[in-house]
Amino acid sequence: MLPRAKPRPSTVVIAPVP
Repeated sequence: MLPRAKPRPSTVVIAPVP
């Protein structure tokens, strides 16, 4: 839910997304 704030499973999926 955070904008690549922490290496979480949910963030990792949203991180690579532009």
